[in-house]
Amino acid sequence: MSHEPEVVADGSVGLLGDAHGNLDFILSALVALTEAQPGIRRVWQLGDAGLVWSGHPSERAKIARIDSLLEMLGIDQLGCVLGNHEGYGVLAHRESDAVGRIWLSPRIFYFPHGYRMTTPAGVAIAVLGGAGSPDRSIRTPGRSWWPEEAPDDDTLHAFAQGGPVDILLAHDAPRSAALTATLTSGAFSDSGIAYATRIQDRFQNAAAEAMSDRGLILSGHYHQRVSTTTEIHDAEGRAVTVRSEVLAAETQSGSVAVLNLGTQQLRDVVLLDPPVARKRTRVLREVLRGRASERDIAARLGVTTRQLRQLRSGHLPVWSGILERSQALDGDEE
Repeated sequence: MSHEPEVVADGSVGLLGDAHGNLDFILSALVALTEAQPGIRRVWQLGDAGLVWSGHPSERAKIARIDSLLEMLGIDQLGCVLGNHEGYGVLAHRESDAVGRIWLSPRIFYFPHGYRMTTPAGVAIAVLGGAGSPDRSIRTPGRSWWPEEAPDDDTLHAFAQGGPVDILLAHDAPRSAALTATLTSGAFSDSGIAYATRIQDRFQNAAAEAMSDRGLILSGHYHQRVSTTTEIHDAEGRAVTVRSEVLAAETQSGSVAVLNLGTQQLRDVVLLDPPVARKRTRVLREVLRGRASERDIAARLGVTTRQLRQLRSGHLPVWSGILERSQALDGDEE
């Protein structure tokens, strides 16, 4: 779909790796991003968000909670790149806006393939999602696997002809020695690997036609944090050197980062240790369920209000703000 590039503000955006519908990870990551980069307004998720799968009401409830947190944190948008594990059967029945975005809530949407953005300084940003599932043979077509996971030839051609790209938001990643070193031998069948490799080749060809030299490709899919420079080739053999930054999957080190659009540099964001993260996510979930009072939250968690205040006050100041704003929205005073 051709459109005028959306102008996005210079500055920093948040990045999330594969989430696979993990609500606790998404909530914790958004809070961590806000703490690491106060005032952040946009977050881009690099595929396999897993927010839509079967269309079950629980998915709508999950999306509503995430949207509520985005509002509390002052984040305007969570834009998701299409991955290979998305509910394409459900998404096909969702209406898109004039530029192809599929909105799940007032602040959460999926980018279409080929979506274009630019900064006032002229940094060209594009989106090309999708990837091949190497475990396709054990998935059920129409229930856990859809051919739409791989962009078709027309989509790839339109993307490649769309003009130079400085930053590419993707799900798949360019092949590199650093990426290959992270892959586990024997994890998938030979036919599954061959299929995923063919899809990766098509992605690389399209990216090589569009990317500017030393451009930045941001990816998920491989569930490991990889940072490297590599050379990719288009279908005619033309080579271009690109930077490849692959984010890890949910809860792993390297699954959350801040990108400075001006310098095009990434800064990894450290998540809390799992026990602390689990406890704080429980608190946050209670807030998002009903924007409850501090006393109600403490009662539900089986702690005193003093213990709750100790939990929220020591490490992430933004948690205090969330609880205070939730009480203000309730009109509840303690």
